[in-house]
Amino acid sequence: MSHKTCNKRKAYRKTEKRIVMNSKYSLFAALLFLPLCFSFSVRSCERMNENPAAVLHRVHTQQRWLTFRHDSFHSGYSHYTGTDRGVMIWRYGTGNEINSSAVQDMEGRIFTGSDDFNLYCLDREGALAWKYKTGSYIIGSPSVSDKRIYFGSEDGYIYCLKPDGLPDWKYLTGGRLRSSPAFDVEGYVYIGSDDGNLWCFTPDGKKVFTARTGGKITTSPAVRPDGVSFVGSDDGFLWAFKNDGKEFWKYKTGGPVRSSPLLSPDGDVLFGSDDGNFYCLSGGGLVKWTYRTKGKIQSSPAYYHTGGTVCFGSNDGNLYELRNNGHFKWAYKTGGAVISSPAVGADGMIYFGSSDHNVYGLDRHGRLVWKLKTGGAVESSPMIADGGGIVIGSEDHYIYMIGP
Repeated sequence: MSHKTCNKRKAYRKTEKRIVMNSKYSLFAALLFLPLCFSFSVRSCERMNENPAAVLHRVHTQQRWLTFRHDSFHSGYSHYTGTDRGVMIWRYGTGNEINSSAVQDMEGRIFTGSDDFNLYCLDREGALAWKYKTGSYIIGSPSVSDKRIYFGSEDGYIYCLKPDGLPDWKYLTGGRLRSSPAFDVEGYVYIGSDDGNLWCFTPDGKKVFTARTGGKITTSPAVRPDGVSFVGSDDGFLWAFKNDGKEFWKYKTGGPVRSSPLLSPDGDVLFGSDDGNFYCLSGGGLVKWTYRTKGKIQSSPAYYHTGGTVCFGSNDGNLYELRNNGHFKWAYKTGGAVISSPAVGADGMIYFGSSDHNVYGLDRHGRLVWKLKTGGAVESSPMIADGGGIVIGSEDHYIYMIGP
């Protein structure tokens, strides 16, 4: 990394302001993820001037679902308990399909994009606070950091909005943005583009680097505490980049990688591919195990901390749960492709959508607890809101709150 880039990164090293955490919870999550941080290197943690447990405690014990898959590791796991009732509390109609997945800020406001080109901000009761118009579809999820809302649009811009919905900055990339932004511990913003690049920005919109792959990037990057980022590409590779944007390693699958990677407590990288396989790689890019399904895997996995299991959907219509050694645990069959990425509550309940128009709630053993019928395919991924409500969009143009 150049001295100029290094100085830029130091200038924005305001971690406590960039990632908002809550101190009510114990060090359980920090201890759980401790092997992951130590597997990086002592120098990586020294670069952040923080001990590993403190970094991981902040990242993984946040209560709110601030970004796609909850956090920068894409755990898909919430410290909130969800709901055992499939009852619609409210729904809000937009002007087109909703494939974007919702997030929630520290004030409880809910953000989601729509194919009507708007980003919506709703209050807890589902009333519109404001909306912001872009130039095209908003497929990716928004992300919240330091009270700013970051998201991409298929018009090619990454946007940053102030809490009141007014624009802060935007930056034009070289292709459509269907990826969701992720943050490192310094508040830097990472997002993929159809131009084949992973883009990195400072919180105030200055480009830090672009990292080139060989295909469109529709997945969302996962970011380790040392700044190493992982992202899938339509070129069939899962890429790992160092914190200066240089290639760390890449792993070739048999099809486009449209499943966003999960970083496990052991430092492994887990993701699916259009070749139908689910992969577990070491932090160094070596394959540890694979599991074969009968369809493309475009759903992103979730990790159940207490059970030590991983779950994900497949276009063969199943939601799968595997043990952390890759052995099959159970599968639940729906009536359509499961592109939606599952969310796991603190009690082990699993929530996800299907192209059969339903939203599902399963217990930790894969048994159906409830399902809710919507008016369209559900490819959006659920968010577990404060108080335990499940928020998810549907192609029927509505975003739903399913009751705690």
